[in-house]
Amino acid sequence: MSLPPSTSADEPMQSTSNNNNNNNKDDRTNKCMQVLCTRSLFCSAAYFALAYFIQGITDIASGFVNLPLQTILKDKLHLSPSQMGTFFFSCTVT
Repeated sequence: MSLPPSTSADEPMQSTSNNNNNNNKDDRTNKCMQVLCTRSLFCSAAYFALAYFIQGITDIASGFVNLPLQTILKDKLHLSPSQMGTFFFSCTVT
């Protein structure tokens, strides 16, 4: 009774039938990756990423455009935080 030599503790030993199953599994994985890495999928992902970026920057209530508007409302018009909150709420609702 002899045991086959172990290759590594992290790599379990596999029989030849498992190797065939793993090759089939790798083929299916490669086909899935080919489908996922198509140009149309990349274009769709880029479109939605750009849309979310623009939406986040131009949001009147919390975006990048909001900073100068907050400064004007606070420094020039001397609005309180509750009045500014009411203003931004009314802008968001309408």
